[in-house]
Amino acid sequence: MATQQTISVPEAAELCGVSRGTINNWIQAKRLVARRTGRVYTIHTTDLLVFLDAMGKPIPAGLENEKFTHPLFRSFQHCWDYFGDHHHGGNCEACVVSKNNLAACFAAKKSNRLTSPKACHTCSYYHTMFFPRIRFILQLGIPAAACNGLYFWGANRRWAEICGVQPEAFIGMDIENVIHSDSLSTVISLLKKREMEEDLPPPVEVGVKTGAGAKRALSLSVLPLDEPAGASLLLGGLLRGR
Repeated sequence: MATQQTISVPEAAELCGVSRGTINNWIQAKRLVARRTGRVYTIHTTDLLVFLDAMGKPIPAGLENEKFTHPLFRSFQHCWDYFGDHHHGGNCEACVVSKNNLAACFAAKKSNRLTSPKACHTCSYYHTMFFPRIRFILQLGIPAAACNGLYFWGANRRWAEICGVQPEAFIGMDIENVIHSDSLSTVISLLKKREMEEDLPPPVEVGVKTGAGAKRALSLSVLPLDEPAGASLLLGGLLRGR
């Protein structure tokens, strides 16, 4: 990702060759992400690049940098900041997510104090902030999932088929609902090793729960992800006859 350099509205306007009013209009329309301190807005260069790319606008010479050849993601926003004044059918003030300052709202989707009425896979916030970071798992031809802490961000169809659920059900699912109890401690240990940045452990055989309540054997590899920070990629290889 690009360096999270912060620029002002006048600086953004000069870089893009537009007026300050145009930049402010982009911000007010929530097309360009900006942070407000008092009456002053600041913009991360990454957010500006993401916006320009999405709108098909040229990248200003002042923002051209070899670091920007890597995938760009909007800088993180909490869900209550993302929705802002736009009503989305929930009550942010009473929600367990805002009260506990949680980064991933879907990790609390089982709580009766989660006030958002939207299903995660239909929520624009999830598809803007989180899904772009794990989209690549959909292209993998083997069971693959993204995990952060002890809950999933998502999984591809190959993994979902093993578990007998739809892929969207993995958003915010606890790993204990996916990994068989016989293998749970093994997987938790692998995830902790990844967090400690030790050498990559070799694949291990684990049991995954299936929709029929049975256990399916997988050869599981846990790999670190740079983005999102602290997340892991789980790759499973089916063991024949197991």
